[in-house]
Amino acid sequence: MKKKKPVFFLVLFLLIISTAVFAQTNKLSSDKNKGDPDRLLRIENPVKEATNAYNVILCGESGVLVFFESIEVTEEKLTKWYFIFYDNQLKVKWSLEIPLIKTISYKDFYLRQKQLYLYFQKKGGRKSDENNFQLIEIQVESGENNIISGIVPEKARFIKFLIHENLAYIGLNERKNKASISIIDLISLEIKTISIGNNNSCFLENINIDTFNNTLDVITHTFTSKRNLDLIFNEYTLNGDLINSLTTNNDQKNTLYASQLIPAGKNKKFLIGTYTNKVPGKNELENSNISVAGFYFVEILNNKQQEIKFYNILDFKNLNTSLKGKEIHKLRKKAKNKKDGKDISIDYRLLVHDVIYLDEKFIIP
Repeated sequence: MKKKKPVFFLVLFLLIISTAVFAQTNKLSSDKNKGDPDRLLRIENPVKEATNAYNVILCGESGVLVFFESIEVTEEKLTKWYFIFYDNQLKVKWSLEIPLIKTISYKDFYLRQKQLYLYFQKKGGRKSDENNFQLIEIQVESGENNIISGIVPEKARFIKFLIHENLAYIGLNERKNKASISIIDLISLEIKTISIGNNNSCFLENINIDTFNNTLDVITHTFTSKRNLDLIFNEYTLNGDLINSLTTNNDQKNTLYASQLIPAGKNKKFLIGTYTNKVPGKNELENSNISVAGFYFVEILNNKQQEIKFYNILDFKNLNTSLKGKEIHKLRKKAKNKKDGKDISIDYRLLVHDVIYLDEKFIIP
Protein backbone atom coordinates (compact mmCIF):
# COMPACT_ATOMS: atom_id res chain seq x y z
CA MET A 1 0.00 0.00 0.00
CA LYS A 2 1.43 3.32 -1.06
CA LYS A 3 2.04 5.65 1.86
CA LYS A 4 0.41 9.03 1.51
CA LYS A 5 2.62 12.04 1.95
CA PRO A 6 1.42 14.47 4.60
CA VAL A 7 0.32 17.89 3.40
CA PHE A 8 1.02 20.90 5.58
CA PHE A 9 -0.78 24.23 5.36
CA LEU A 10 0.97 27.51 4.89
CA VAL A 11 -0.98 29.92 7.05
CA LEU A 12 -0.59 33.66 6.62
CA PHE A 13 -2.12 35.95 9.21
CA LEU A 14 -2.70 39.56 8.28
CA LEU A 15 -4.04 42.11 10.73
CA ILE A 16 -6.01 44.97 9.24
CA ILE A 17 -4.90 48.02 11.20
CA SER A 18 -5.93 50.69 8.71
CA THR A 19 -6.87 51.10 5.08
CA ALA A 20 -3.15 51.44 4.36
CA VAL A 21 -2.64 47.71 5.02
CA PHE A 22 -4.27 45.86 2.17
CA ALA A 23 -5.61 42.52 3.39
CA GLN A 24 -8.99 40.92 3.82
CA THR A 25 -10.15 37.33 3.56
CA ASN A 26 -12.27 35.10 1.37
CA LYS A 27 -13.81 33.30 4.35
CA LEU A 28 -14.19 34.58 7.87
CA SER A 29 -14.74 32.28 10.80
CA SER A 30 -17.60 34.56 11.88
CA ASP A 31 -19.52 37.01 9.71
CA LYS A 32 -20.58 39.12 12.68
CA ASN A 33 -17.20 40.89 12.63
CA LYS A 34 -17.23 41.46 8.89
CA GLY A 35 -17.45 45.22 9.25
CA ASP A 36 -14.67 45.44 11.82
CA PRO A 37 -11.50 46.87 10.17
CA ASP A 38 -9.30 45.57 13.03
CA ARG A 39 -10.27 41.92 12.77
CA LEU A 40 -7.64 39.17 12.47
CA LEU A 41 -7.81 37.41 9.13
CA ARG A 42 -5.98 34.55 7.48
CA ILE A 43 -5.46 32.69 4.24
CA GLU A 44 -4.41 29.07 3.81
CA ASN A 45 -2.45 27.41 1.03
CA PRO A 46 -1.60 23.71 0.80
CA VAL A 47 2.19 23.26 0.83
CA LYS A 48 3.92 19.92 0.24
CA GLU A 49 6.22 18.59 2.95
CA ALA A 50 9.85 19.65 3.36
CA THR A 51 9.46 23.02 1.67
CA ASN A 52 11.48 25.98 2.87
CA ALA A 53 10.00 29.02 4.60
CA TYR A 54 7.55 31.08 2.60
CA ASN A 55 8.20 34.69 1.58
CA VAL A 56 5.72 37.57 1.70
CA ILE A 57 5.99 40.85 -0.22
CA LEU A 58 3.48 43.67 0.21
CA CYS A 59 2.78 45.39 -3.12
CA GLY A 60 0.84 48.46 -2.03
CA GLU A 61 -2.78 48.72 -3.09
CA SER A 62 -2.32 45.91 -5.61
CA GLY A 63 -2.10 43.25 -2.90
CA VAL A 64 0.43 40.79 -1.53
CA LEU A 65 2.68 38.15 -3.07
CA VAL A 66 3.36 34.85 -1.26
CA PHE A 67 5.95 32.49 -2.73
CA PHE A 68 7.96 29.47 -1.65
CA GLU A 69 10.26 26.71 -2.86
CA SER A 70 8.82 23.20 -3.19
CA ILE A 71 10.58 19.84 -3.13
CA GLU A 72 9.35 19.07 -6.64
CA VAL A 73 11.95 18.75 -9.39
CA THR A 74 11.32 18.90 -13.15
CA GLU A 75 12.79 16.57 -15.76
CA GLU A 76 15.36 19.29 -16.44
CA LYS A 77 16.43 19.02 -12.77
CA LEU A 78 15.03 22.42 -11.89
CA THR A 79 13.23 23.11 -8.61
CA LYS A 80 9.62 24.29 -8.76
CA TRP A 81 8.76 27.53 -6.95
CA TYR A 82 5.15 28.57 -6.40
CA PHE A 83 3.97 32.19 -6.54
CA ILE A 84 0.48 33.27 -5.43
CA PHE A 85 -0.76 36.85 -5.64
CA TYR A 86 -3.70 38.07 -3.55
CA ASP A 87 -5.61 41.29 -4.15
CA ASN A 88 -6.54 43.66 -1.32
CA GLN A 89 -9.52 41.43 -0.50
CA LEU A 90 -7.19 38.41 -0.10
CA LYS A 91 -8.69 36.77 -3.16
CA VAL A 92 -6.28 34.93 -5.45
CA LYS A 93 -5.56 37.12 -8.43
CA TRP A 94 -3.11 34.79 -10.14
CA SER A 95 -0.72 31.95 -9.38
CA LEU A 96 2.46 30.77 -11.05
CA GLU A 97 4.65 27.69 -11.05
CA ILE A 98 8.19 28.68 -12.04
CA PRO A 99 11.10 26.20 -12.25
CA LEU A 100 14.38 27.72 -11.01
CA ILE A 101 17.98 26.54 -10.65
CA LYS A 102 18.49 23.96 -7.91
CA THR A 103 20.00 25.22 -4.62
CA ILE A 104 19.16 28.78 -5.57
CA SER A 105 17.79 31.02 -2.81
CA TYR A 106 15.74 34.18 -2.70
CA LYS A 107 17.76 37.27 -1.70
CA ASP A 108 15.83 40.50 -2.21
CA PHE A 109 13.13 42.32 -4.16
CA TYR A 110 12.57 45.72 -5.74
CA LEU A 111 9.09 47.10 -6.41
CA ARG A 112 8.71 49.79 -9.05
CA GLN A 113 5.09 50.86 -9.40
CA LYS A 114 3.30 47.76 -10.76
CA GLN A 115 6.47 45.87 -11.65
CA LEU A 116 8.14 43.56 -9.15
CA TYR A 117 11.71 42.24 -9.42
CA LEU A 118 12.84 39.19 -7.44
CA TYR A 119 16.53 38.33 -7.18
CA PHE A 120 17.75 34.78 -6.58
CA GLN A 121 21.34 33.60 -6.20
CA LYS A 122 22.82 30.11 -6.15
CA LYS A 123 24.57 28.83 -3.05
CA GLY A 124 28.14 27.65 -3.33
CA GLY A 125 30.01 26.97 -6.57
CA ARG A 126 28.72 26.23 -10.04
CA LYS A 127 29.55 24.08 -13.04
CA SER A 128 31.32 25.65 -16.01
CA ASP A 129 28.14 25.76 -18.11
CA GLU A 130 25.79 26.72 -15.28
CA ASN A 131 24.22 30.07 -14.37
CA ASN A 132 24.24 31.10 -10.72
CA PHE A 133 21.66 33.89 -10.51
CA GLN A 134 18.13 34.46 -11.75
CA LEU A 135 16.10 37.65 -11.82
CA ILE A 136 12.32 37.40 -12.22
CA GLU A 137 10.35 40.38 -13.55
CA ILE A 138 6.66 40.12 -12.65
CA GLN A 139 3.75 42.38 -13.58
CA VAL A 140 1.77 42.35 -10.32
CA GLU A 141 -1.59 42.98 -12.00
CA SER A 142 -1.41 40.09 -14.46
CA GLY A 143 1.36 37.76 -13.34
CA GLU A 144 3.07 38.11 -16.70
CA ASN A 145 6.73 37.41 -16.07
CA ASN A 146 10.18 37.16 -17.56
CA ILE A 147 13.26 35.37 -16.20
CA ILE A 148 16.81 36.62 -16.68
CA SER A 149 19.60 34.14 -15.91
CA GLY A 150 23.31 34.80 -15.79
CA ILE A 151 26.57 34.59 -13.91
CA VAL A 152 27.89 36.69 -11.02
CA PRO A 153 31.18 36.06 -9.16
CA GLU A 154 31.12 32.56 -7.69
CA LYS A 155 30.42 32.01 -3.97
CA ALA A 156 29.96 35.75 -3.44
CA ARG A 157 28.00 37.05 -0.44
CA PHE A 158 24.96 39.09 -1.44
CA ILE A 159 24.80 42.66 -0.06
CA LYS A 160 22.20 44.71 -1.94
CA PHE A 161 19.93 44.72 -4.99
CA LEU A 162 18.71 47.84 -6.85
CA ILE A 163 16.76 48.65 -10.02
CA HIS A 164 17.08 51.97 -11.84
CA GLU A 165 15.56 52.58 -15.27
CA ASN A 166 16.68 49.63 -17.43
CA LEU A 167 19.57 48.55 -15.20
CA ALA A 168 19.81 46.17 -12.24
CA TYR A 169 22.63 46.47 -9.69
CA ILE A 170 23.82 43.58 -7.51
CA GLY A 171 26.31 44.40 -4.74
CA LEU A 172 28.51 41.50 -3.65
CA ASN A 173 31.36 40.66 -1.31
CA GLU A 174 33.55 38.07 -2.97
CA ARG A 175 36.02 35.56 -1.59
CA LYS A 176 39.48 36.71 -0.52
CA ASN A 177 38.07 40.02 0.80
CA LYS A 178 37.12 41.50 -2.55
CA ALA A 179 34.00 43.47 -3.49
CA SER A 180 32.17 43.95 -6.77
CA ILE A 181 28.97 45.20 -8.37
CA SER A 182 27.30 43.38 -11.26
CA ILE A 183 25.28 45.64 -13.56
CA ILE A 184 22.63 43.93 -15.69
CA ASP A 185 21.06 45.60 -18.72
CA LEU A 186 17.43 44.46 -18.56
CA ILE A 187 16.99 45.02 -22.31
CA SER A 188 20.19 43.72 -23.93
CA LEU A 189 20.81 41.28 -21.01
CA GLU A 190 24.49 42.22 -21.01
CA ILE A 191 26.24 41.92 -17.65
CA LYS A 192 29.10 44.15 -16.55
CA THR A 193 30.97 43.46 -13.31
CA ILE A 194 33.09 46.20 -11.74
CA SER A 195 35.67 45.39 -9.09
CA ILE A 196 35.93 47.78 -6.14
CA GLY A 197 39.13 48.55 -4.29
CA ASN A 198 42.69 47.91 -5.39
CA ASN A 199 44.75 45.13 -3.83
CA ASN A 200 43.69 45.90 -0.26
CA SER A 201 41.04 43.92 1.63
CA CYS A 202 37.75 45.56 0.63
CA PHE A 203 34.24 45.03 1.99
CA LEU A 204 31.15 46.44 0.29
CA GLU A 205 28.77 48.06 2.77
CA ASN A 206 26.11 49.86 0.76
CA ILE A 207 25.08 51.04 -2.70
CA ASN A 208 22.37 53.46 -3.77
CA ILE A 209 21.28 55.60 -6.72
CA ASP A 210 21.58 59.37 -6.53
CA THR A 211 18.75 60.64 -8.74
CA PHE A 212 19.83 64.28 -8.28
CA ASN A 213 23.20 63.64 -9.92
CA ASN A 214 22.43 60.43 -11.85
CA THR A 215 25.21 58.48 -10.15
CA LEU A 216 25.75 55.13 -8.50
CA ASP A 217 27.09 55.73 -4.98
CA VAL A 218 29.12 52.99 -3.33
CA ILE A 219 30.38 52.72 0.28
CA THR A 220 33.18 50.30 1.14
CA HIS A 221 35.54 49.50 4.00
CA THR A 222 39.22 48.98 3.21
CA PHE A 223 41.87 47.70 5.60
CA THR A 224 45.05 49.75 5.07
CA SER A 225 46.60 47.95 8.05
CA LYS A 226 45.49 45.72 10.94
CA ARG A 227 44.81 48.81 13.03
CA ASN A 228 43.27 51.05 10.41
CA LEU A 229 39.98 50.67 8.55
CA ASP A 230 39.04 53.37 6.05
CA LEU A 231 35.51 54.18 4.93
CA ILE A 232 35.59 55.04 1.22
CA PHE A 233 32.86 56.63 -0.86
CA ASN A 234 33.06 55.98 -4.62
CA GLU A 235 30.87 57.73 -7.16
CA TYR A 236 30.23 55.98 -10.49
CA THR A 237 28.24 56.71 -13.63
CA LEU A 238 25.10 54.63 -13.90
CA ASN A 239 27.01 52.36 -16.31
CA GLY A 240 29.76 51.72 -13.75
CA ASP A 241 32.56 54.12 -14.72
CA LEU A 242 34.38 55.66 -11.74
CA ILE A 243 33.93 59.45 -11.37
CA ASN A 244 35.21 60.31 -7.91
CA SER A 245 36.61 58.60 -4.82
CA LEU A 246 36.70 60.03 -1.31
CA THR A 247 38.27 58.54 1.81
CA THR A 248 36.53 59.89 4.90
CA ASN A 249 38.73 61.50 7.52
CA ASN A 250 38.00 61.93 11.22
CA ASP A 251 40.43 63.26 13.82
CA GLN A 252 39.08 60.99 16.54
CA LYS A 253 40.07 57.90 14.53
CA ASN A 254 36.69 56.28 15.06
CA THR A 255 35.63 53.45 12.78
CA LEU A 256 32.58 54.45 10.74
CA TYR A 257 30.02 51.72 10.15
CA ALA A 258 26.49 50.94 8.87
CA SER A 259 26.75 53.96 6.60
CA GLN A 260 24.19 55.40 4.22
CA LEU A 261 24.54 58.13 1.60
CA ILE A 262 21.58 60.49 1.39
CA PRO A 263 21.38 62.63 -1.79
CA ALA A 264 20.20 66.15 -0.92
CA GLY A 265 20.66 68.11 -4.14
CA LYS A 266 23.11 68.84 -6.92
CA ASN A 267 26.62 67.80 -5.77
CA LYS A 268 25.35 67.57 -2.19
CA LYS A 269 25.13 64.39 -0.12
CA PHE A 270 25.04 63.40 3.54
CA LEU A 271 26.85 60.40 4.97
CA ILE A 272 25.17 58.97 8.08
CA GLY A 273 25.85 55.85 10.13
CA THR A 274 27.18 54.45 13.40
CA TYR A 275 30.69 54.48 14.81
CA THR A 276 32.92 52.57 17.22
CA ASN A 277 36.28 53.44 18.76
CA LYS A 278 37.60 49.96 17.98
CA VAL A 279 38.94 48.53 14.73
CA PRO A 280 36.82 45.44 14.07
CA GLY A 281 38.35 42.29 12.66
CA LYS A 282 37.50 41.03 9.21
CA ASN A 283 35.16 38.38 10.60
CA GLU A 284 33.31 40.94 12.71
CA LEU A 285 32.96 43.21 9.70
CA GLU A 286 31.76 40.40 7.45
CA ASN A 287 29.19 39.19 9.99
CA SER A 288 28.06 42.68 11.11
CA ASN A 289 29.04 41.81 14.68
CA ILE A 290 30.23 45.22 15.88
CA SER A 291 29.50 47.05 19.15
CA VAL A 292 28.91 50.75 18.57
CA ALA A 293 29.35 53.99 20.52
CA GLY A 294 26.87 56.18 18.66
CA PHE A 295 25.95 57.86 15.39
CA TYR A 296 27.97 60.08 13.06
CA PHE A 297 26.94 62.67 10.49
CA VAL A 298 28.96 64.36 7.74
CA GLU A 299 28.10 66.49 4.73
CA ILE A 300 29.81 65.90 1.37
CA LEU A 301 29.74 68.99 -0.84
CA ASN A 302 31.24 68.94 -4.35
CA ASN A 303 32.97 65.66 -3.43
CA LYS A 304 34.69 67.28 -0.46
CA GLN A 305 34.09 66.21 3.11
CA GLN A 306 32.84 68.82 5.53
CA GLU A 307 33.03 68.68 9.33
CA ILE A 308 32.15 65.32 10.82
CA LYS A 309 29.97 65.19 13.94
CA PHE A 310 29.65 62.34 16.45
CA TYR A 311 26.69 61.69 18.75
CA ASN A 312 27.37 59.30 21.63
CA ILE A 313 24.50 57.04 22.61
CA LEU A 314 25.18 57.73 26.30
CA ASP A 315 24.35 61.40 25.73
CA PHE A 316 20.82 60.66 24.54
CA LYS A 317 18.24 61.92 27.04
CA ASN A 318 15.81 59.04 26.40
CA LEU A 319 18.42 56.31 26.77
CA ASN A 320 16.62 54.97 29.84
CA THR A 321 13.90 53.58 27.56
CA SER A 322 16.48 51.11 26.19
CA LEU A 323 18.82 50.51 29.16
CA LYS A 324 18.29 50.18 32.90
CA GLY A 325 19.23 53.14 35.11
CA LYS A 326 22.05 51.30 36.91
CA GLU A 327 23.50 50.13 33.63
CA ILE A 328 23.44 53.67 32.21
CA HIS A 329 25.14 55.05 35.32
CA LYS A 330 27.83 52.38 35.14
CA LEU A 331 28.53 53.03 31.46
CA ARG A 332 28.66 56.81 31.92
CA LYS A 333 31.04 56.44 34.85
CA LYS A 334 33.25 54.15 32.78
CA ALA A 335 33.27 56.66 29.92
CA LYS A 336 34.18 59.50 32.31
CA ASN A 337 37.14 57.58 33.72
CA LYS A 338 38.44 56.51 30.32
CA LYS A 339 41.96 57.93 30.12
CA ASP A 340 42.32 58.27 26.36
CA GLY A 341 39.17 60.40 26.13
CA LYS A 342 37.57 58.18 23.49
CA ASP A 343 33.90 57.20 23.54
CA ILE A 344 33.28 53.71 24.84
CA SER A 345 31.54 51.18 22.62
CA ILE A 346 28.67 49.60 24.49
CA ASP A 347 27.78 45.98 23.87
CA TYR A 348 24.83 46.85 21.65
CA ARG A 349 24.24 46.31 17.95
CA LEU A 350 22.07 48.98 16.37
CA LEU A 351 19.67 47.94 13.64
CA VAL A 352 19.83 50.96 11.33
CA HIS A 353 17.01 51.25 8.81
CA ASP A 354 16.99 53.50 5.76
CA VAL A 355 17.36 57.12 6.83
CA ILE A 356 14.43 59.41 6.02
CA TYR A 357 15.28 62.92 4.78
CA LEU A 358 12.25 65.15 5.39
CA ASP A 359 12.01 68.95 5.57
CA GLU A 360 15.81 69.24 5.77
CA LYS A 361 15.81 66.93 8.80
CA PHE A 362 17.10 63.38 9.13
CA ILE A 363 15.05 60.67 10.80
CA ILE A 364 16.91 57.48 11.77
CA PRO A 365 14.29 54.76 12.42
